[in-house]
Amino acid sequence: MKKIGITANIKRPQTSEAIRKLIDWLDEHGGEYYLDIQLKDVIDSAEALIPKEQLSAKCDCILSLGGDGTMLATARAVGSSGTPILGINLGSLGFLTQQPEKALISSLEQIFNDNFEIEKRMVLEARTEPPVDTGKFFALNDVVIDRGAVSRLITINVASKYEEVNSYRADGLIISTPTGSTAYNLAAGGPIVHPAMNAIIICPICPHTLTQRPLILSGDLTLEMTVVNTPGVVSLTIDGQLSYSLDSHHKVIVRAAGHTINLIKFEDSSFFDVLRHKLHLGRFPKIGI
Repeated sequence: MKKIGITANIKRPQTSEAIRKLIDWLDEHGGEYYLDIQLKDVIDSAEALIPKEQLSAKCDCILSLGGDGTMLATARAVGSSGTPILGINLGSLGFLTQQPEKALISSLEQIFNDNFEIEKRMVLEARTEPPVDTGKFFALNDVVIDRGAVSRLITINVASKYEEVNSYRADGLIISTPTGSTAYNLAAGGPIVHPAMNAIIICPICPHTLTQRPLILSGDLTLEMTVVNTPGVVSLTIDGQLSYSLDSHHKVIVRAAGHTINLIKFEDSSFFDVLRHKLHLGRFPKIGI
């Protein structure tokens, strides 16, 4: 792979230095590169700046520098093209951006030597009836329906192929991929699901009763969520970044998308290592002071 695309969170203090390191290495080793046009203040070459949505057509792979939010935005721009993405973590936690900043150049070397694997991650497709905006959205992490500014619980009916699944009375619902299981779903008490699984997770947000529990369902299902008799406006949020308003009786239909997001994975990176080191999975509590 010799053509590298670069996206980054320009608000991170170390971003400019990290990009310059990348460019210096690529210039030295005969690599081509294109940058998201939003990084225009970091580089002088106007020819190398293109809109984020065009990177996948120009590049063999894309490096996303920042946190998980930057990675999610990059995945949305890559869409169904299949162009592999590697996340470099310039933030604090980061589940999608598994490689640390100190591994920036070594990661690039492994990419140039084709010393990596591709990990396919499930994507959710959501559409609304009646349509809002384009009417169709794609999420690598989750689709969330919540009460927005409404100061009371909302009711959301969930069905699959005209079969009732459940009726949730809660602050909202998180419909998550396995990748998104360690994001909002986890914070709301949902289960951790291995990212290689084909599954859809439904997790209620602050449900009214203890009987409303998270569900792990087959990724082959199509789910239909209907907002019922809710005063005011309800919010639909895609990957925590795109937000739209829904009215009472709006429907949101969610299913697995026809494409995956391809993440670059190295031999020394492991999902279970991430759980142990970043979530402290299995660590015993300290006793005493």
